[in-house]
Amino acid sequence: MTLSKFGYALVAASLMSLGACAGVVQIDDLETAGFLTDEVYAKLEPTNDSVRAGLGYINKDMDISRHDKILLDPVVSFVGEDSDDAIDAEDAQTLVNNFHALLASELSKDYELVAAPGPNTLRFQVAIVRATKSSVALDTISTIVPVGVVATKLASYVTGKPSFTGQLKIEFEVRDADTRELFGAGIDSRAGGKVLNEDQLNGWADVNKIMKLYAQIMRYQLCLARGDTDCEKPVA
Repeated sequence: MTLSKFGYALVAASLMSLGACAGVVQIDDLETAGFLTDEVYAKLEPTNDSVRAGLGYINKDMDISRHDKILLDPVVSFVGEDSDDAIDAEDAQTLVNNFHALLASELSKDYELVAAPGPNTLRFQVAIVRATKSSVALDTISTIVPVGVVATKLASYVTGKPSFTGQLKIEFEVRDADTRELFGAGIDSRAGGKVLNEDQLNGWADVNKIMKLYAQIMRYQLCLARGDTDCEKPVA
């Protein structure tokens, strides 16, 4: 089953009001949350690169030039049981909806998005982490999101006050959907300008900028790995 690129283009258009990703800062918050396996965590190393995850791994021996499809798993929200940074269920659902839509919109520029594993397919698994050491899965969002609903929520929350500050941390991995060979993985955390100024009024605007930047970075790194010469480097 193939997802609609046109639908994700509508989401991309709705995000133009968010502006560029200026003011997004990579921060040192890279404690593991348990979304990835110990074997994957062992491969992660500091990158010192703003257009890569703070801790990252890329399998340079894996040729992804033949991959022309992406299976984007449901985005997962992880929240620590003893975390004082919990968010309410509605905000958590909006968060994973928005991130899934942004990832799909960006990655569909170069790949066919599919809903099941198959040949020549990269499988993305991504988690938003708002956690301490002990983490549990809180929410997931279906791979197929009503695009109009997501776009409306994005627009309405940009000027609203969410139940969290404009900071985001993610863990992710990318594998061949058939062979399960690991292509890349990482942990990264970023904050927007509003949270750095202790102003939560535009928390959604900040966090959506961060998610948009993450989507652009993932597309850029895939472009480099394919050996393309016209890769669009994000402003990070």
